[in-house]
Amino acid sequence: MSGDDLKVIVDMQDDDKMTGQKQESSGDWTAEFDSLRGRISDLERTVRFLSDAKSKQDPAGRPAFKRPEHVTVGEGCRIGNGVTFSSSEISPILIGDRTRILRGSELLGPLTIGSRVFINRDAYIRSNVTIGDGVSIGPFVRLITDSHHIGEVGHRAGPGKIEEILVGEGAWIGAGVTVLGGVTIGAGSIVAAGALVKDNVPPNSIVGGVPAKIIRIIEEIL
Repeated sequence: MSGDDLKVIVDMQDDDKMTGQKQESSGDWTAEFDSLRGRISDLERTVRFLSDAKSKQDPAGRPAFKRPEHVTVGEGCRIGNGVTFSSSEISPILIGDRTRILRGSELLGPLTIGSRVFINRDAYIRSNVTIGDGVSIGPFVRLITDSHHIGEVGHRAGPGKIEEILVGEGAWIGAGVTVLGGVTIGAGSIVAAGALVKDNVPPNSIVGGVPAKIIRIIEEIL
């Protein structure tokens, strides 16, 4: 065999080796690309999951509403994130149809809320409250039914007592109002923002101040 023939054989072997290396390199790139594509798909699924979870929470991160036992919710109601219900078999909470309760509110049974009621964020409603149909309650309202009798000098907060609160149909309680136990807020009345209500409010009247006083009577046509 001549030297030229040997050179041809060596060249062919080198070509075969380079082709094999290219094929091996191509296979490595394909495997790496498939792995990368799988990781991207995993990341996309994670982003979708986190986006869905975030959409179910409010800006403060409070969890979505889950109806507890002994709470009856009517049709078409909307309960916001972080709303807390404290209820039991002997202290149920009843909510009428198409009522909305916004985020962060705390409600204690026994409690009855009518239909088409709107309760804005962070309301605090104690037990033994009845709210009529069509009532609107502003943010940060407090309906406090429990208190204490005046005790002796060494402990002025004496034995506890509970006096119910009644809110008549169509009434509007403004932002930051505090209503004390034993009060009836008449139907169609308005309580101005920031008021402290310790006496009954006549129907179709506007009250305001600390303590709340009658500002004027609303004509029925309004």
